[in-house]
Amino acid sequence: MFKLLIMKKLLFTLALLTSAVSFGQYSNPYSNPYSPTIKVEVTKKPNPYDYSKAINDAAASRAANVTAYAAGVTANAARESARAEAMKDNYSKLNIDLLKDNGNKYKYVVLKSVTGWMPEENIKTINNTLKGSNIYGFVSQLGPKKRWTHREAPEVLFTGIKDEVLYLSWHREEQGSFTRTSKLTLEDYNNKVIFQADYKNIGYSEMLNPLLSKYITTAEDKELKNNLERDLALKKLRESKELLDLGVISQQEYQALVDKYKPILLRN
Repeated sequence: MFKLLIMKKLLFTLALLTSAVSFGQYSNPYSNPYSPTIKVEVTKKPNPYDYSKAINDAAASRAANVTAYAAGVTANAARESARAEAMKDNYSKLNIDLLKDNGNKYKYVVLKSVTGWMPEENIKTINNTLKGSNIYGFVSQLGPKKRWTHREAPEVLFTGIKDEVLYLSWHREEQGSFTRTSKLTLEDYNNKVIFQADYKNIGYSEMLNPLLSKYITTAEDKELKNNLERDLALKKLRESKELLDLGVISQQEYQALVDKYKPILLRN
């Protein structure tokens, strides 16, 4: 009897457990048509940190950096190519030169005017460049006072030895991104042009070189000049001899040319 009682309790307990599990899953409508179906939905809780998105964002960022770098390299290459192309057409054109071999006549250079493209920057660069000259005293009272070389103009500008002063005028123009043209003019106290030159894409030190070092004809320059003059004289005489043989010029005209070019040909 005791065993039977225990068995009944076990069966009752199993029945309760089975009923609970079935209710937690679903209720079969065919076993009980009045019992509603219970649908259990499982929702995945989102991960607060999406690793896939982070990886994709990092890859996109790297790709953007690579693209930007490539674009920068291309832009720099194009800029350098344009600069190199502009520099092919650089030149120095001397218009008037009464300064060479005559620089010892002058003691001072005064910055008279700076015009054209970015005048204040040009004043600054000219001042910094000519301050290093050991040939002339340099005077600048253009632009901001902090860039002046003298608070008061030197007395030499007002004395009787004004002919020792050169006045510098500078004009600069911008022609495109990498092309700059400049005109340098040096005049004496009587406004006579002593030196004038045009430059294109030439550095300041080179343009101002006649004021930075002794501007004289070197032995090499003299020899080169003599050789060029000798070659030209010989060419002219040969052409004149042909003209004489053809009867184009007379013996007298030919002799006049010989007398003209002979000293050049015999010059040491």
